[in-house]
Amino acid sequence: LCGDRLSGVAPDTLVFDAPSVIYELNRRRNATGECGLVTVGTTFHPTGFGVGFPARTTFQVAFDQAILNLTTGGVVDDLVERYQIATRHSMCTFSDANGGLVM
Repeated sequence: LCGDRLSGVAPDTLVFDAPSVIYELNRRRNATGECGLVTVGTTFHPTGFGVGFPARTTFQVAFDQAILNLTTGGVVDDLVERYQIATRHSMCTFSDANGGLVM
């Protein structure tokens, strides 16, 4: 995130995971009615999330099971829809000269 809230300069670049960027760009568009920033190109180096635990933790199995239950139970999909953070939800994408949308 580049910019300075104290000086009132809006960020001119966002570098986050794709769902965070989509959420922020959509939030800004809903607030201002315009896309001051857009996504351009494909998502690069997509990976899953990781969680670090202290060595010899007893929480890993319970945490893994909880994430599995949330995923298989549809809760994660429901959250993606609720917060509209999938690539298809992006309202601010750059359209190339050939008319295709890129993300």
